[in-house]
Amino acid sequence: MNTPRDEPAAIGSRTLDAAPAPVLDVTVLAGSHAATRLRFTKGPVPFGRDPSHPLLLDLATVSRDHGYFDLSDGQWVVVNRSPNGLKLGRKRVTKKPAPLPANASITIGDAALLQIELRRAGESVPSLDLDAALARKQAEPKAPKDDDPLHRHNKMPTRTRVLLGVAAFWVALFGVLLLFEPLFSEETVDARGQLVLPVARLDAAQLEAKIRRDPPNVPTDDLRAERELERAASYYALRQVNPDAPWRAMNAYRKAAGYLPDDRLADPLLQRRYLDLQQQLAEDLRRRYDDALGKLESRRFRAAAQSLDQLLRRFPDDELGEDALARHLLILREFARNHAG
Repeated sequence: MNTPRDEPAAIGSRTLDAAPAPVLDVTVLAGSHAATRLRFTKGPVPFGRDPSHPLLLDLATVSRDHGYFDLSDGQWVVVNRSPNGLKLGRKRVTKKPAPLPANASITIGDAALLQIELRRAGESVPSLDLDAALARKQAEPKAPKDDDPLHRHNKMPTRTRVLLGVAAFWVALFGVLLLFEPLFSEETVDARGQLVLPVARLDAAQLEAKIRRDPPNVPTDDLRAERELERAASYYALRQVNPDAPWRAMNAYRKAAGYLPDDRLADPLLQRRYLDLQQQLAEDLRRRYDDALGKLESRRFRAAAQSLDQLLRRFPDDELGEDALARHLLILREFARNHAG
């Protein structure tokens, strides 16, 4: 489990003089991981149906990459990424990050799926209220009722299932820590005395390929193309004030092109805007990436972590697949934070 540490002055982290940022406790209320509680001290923390997410919600109403929690200027926020939306308490979360209160629930569809609590760093976690968690779990769609005679035979007691789930989580977490410990525990150098990074450094061509991705291979759909163009126009209008707006606008244009014949935007002006955004983002990514990796290789770990934070905010990959830019940057940022001490 992550442990609190001093961070450099940067977006998404606290300054050395500020009070310690609160930790985020999240309890899963539905699905196969119901009644599991996790603690987070750093963001981003994505949640959805993607098995790689630390908060896995395997329900039909949840998108693969539904949203994420993040720590910004000492304040935890939740961000929605799904057209299905989500609610924080009774308030619907839109495109803007919503600050988290000390205690609230996250609702997706008609059911509360996550219970969130903010606590002081070092504060112990109270024992899990199984009755409350399981009461919410009963609201899960397609969940068998306790009074259904078809589900009484050989049914494992609820408390036993919960304890087995918690034990499995700790075993899995211990295995992950053992797996990544060699990457982050100490500095390793090659024969020339240069720092060995946990992932290979990307060259200019590889970075440009992360930006100039082909449109998705999907059937022609004029209605979906129009929706993506509307999203692209909204983000394009915010490109001067929102750090990730150019990236999101470019991706929306790319998806719109995938729904159109010949993978090309019909409007020449929009096609030109799409290509211009690709060029600007490719140049910005190369410049910022080289700066961050230069700081990392010269062992200025705090400065490198700050630069990688800024990169992640400008290039927030929605998929977070194996080849995703955001996954690459997240590994480097964790490496820098662990070596910063």
